[in-house]
Amino acid sequence: MITTANRWGSSGIGIRLAKNILDKFPIEEKTPLNVEVDNENDRIIITRVKQPKKYPTIEELFADFRGEYEPVDVDWGSPVGGEVW
Repeated sequence: MITTANRWGSSGIGIRLAKNILDKFPIEEKTPLNVEVDNENDRIIITRVKQPKKYPTIEELFADFRGEYEPVDVDWGSPVGGEVW
């Protein structure tokens, strides 16, 4: 695909990616991208930034739990440092 770089307002230069490119490599608006310059080979490399894994909340983890729960006290032993109990 050949495209041209165009000025977008005063913020800099931008390029448009054709639909056939986006069909193969889907990028949505606000998708974080990493842009690297390879001067040796005269190219710009654009890669998607992997999003950090979203860890589930305790509510999400136990949403399907249907068992019974009895809280129990755990004896962690006597303090061995500067703990305040």
